[in-house]
Amino acid sequence: MKSSASFLSLSLLALAVSGCITASGMRENEPNFAGTTQKSLDDLVGCLNTRWASESSLPISAFPAENGYTFSSVGNQRDITVDVIDEGNQRSIRAYYRRFLGVTAINEEAHFEQMRSCL
Repeated sequence: MKSSASFLSLSLLALAVSGCITASGMRENEPNFAGTTQKSLDDLVGCLNTRWASESSLPISAFPAENGYTFSSVGNQRDITVDVIDEGNQRSIRAYYRRFLGVTAINEEAHFEQMRSCL
């Protein structure tokens, strides 16, 4: 019984710590995906919105940010943050995924392909 209580305590602590990671905290690491395009900011954001509009398991919304937009999963968990930045001569995408024990809550490869298709 004591080992079950210890395991539960450690699990809750790990969950609490992993939930405290913010978008800026995720940005401290290298992006999980990065790409550039010559498309306009509006075309790129529109394409990503279209690709992610039907994402029911992890809804993603766009928010205006300095020099572009930030896409973020909505709700209690912020599992994905995608910065779309207008750099003048090109637009860039930088995607960051929250991991817990090396695993993400989403299918990264599917998201990578959706972003690649918009570049």
